[in-house]
Amino acid sequence: MSMGSVYLILGSAGSGRREILTDLIEGGLPADEPVVVALADSEKESPADATLAARDGTEIARYAAIREVAPPPVGGTLFLLVPGDGDPADSIEAFQGWMKRSRAELARIIAVIDCRLGAEEPALAVWFDCLAHFADAVLLSRREGLSPKWPQDFVKKYEAKHYPCLFEYIKKGRVGNPARVLDPVARRMALLFDDIEAAYQLDIDPDNLPDEPIDLVAPEDPWLERNDGGRRMQTLPDIKKYLNRS
Repeated sequence: MSMGSVYLILGSAGSGRREILTDLIEGGLPADEPVVVALADSEKESPADATLAARDGTEIARYAAIREVAPPPVGGTLFLLVPGDGDPADSIEAFQGWMKRSRAELARIIAVIDCRLGAEEPALAVWFDCLAHFADAVLLSRREGLSPKWPQDFVKKYEAKHYPCLFEYIKKGRVGNPARVLDPVARRMALLFDDIEAAYQLDIDPDNLPDEPIDLVAPEDPWLERNDGGRRMQTLPDIKKYLNRS
């Protein structure tokens, strides 16, 4: 029996992830479905926590490291929020290890984009690039008081590169169509959690099959690739340096 489904929630601290999550749960899941919301110890308390905890069948759990997170409840859903002040590539790598040990089914990876932070801190563009690469759904939050140009240009950037992920504009913490965001259909660029998809990248002549076994494991993800010294080939800015500026 499956241990349940898991949604990985990416995004920076203060981007409104828990407010958005409240709306997703209320509008996108059955009222009686067991839900666990896993928060990193580094996450500050939010007024949204009380709303989340008030829903029958919802538990809020804290964790020090992703490897310590318990699997989702049987027949239920786990929403795992990565540390909002950390490196998303580190979180993805740790989550990959967690998935291999658990019996959970990955529903979707959801990235919440703090538009105000992005507009004020252009150096974070590459940080958001990382999120968009792994996400099935990209939710643009904190747009109040901001010119629509930045969010629109943000979406156009990835649409021009044919990113398959879903883009949704968030208004005051509300999601237009929660069920659409939670629909467990993979729409991400990354193949990290879909190894079998690597088979479709092979150009094989059925009348001339190779003698050696075919490796169906997807190539290493470019955002996680490391050099011989163990450092990542693609480095990201330290989000902590920017969180208190906006």
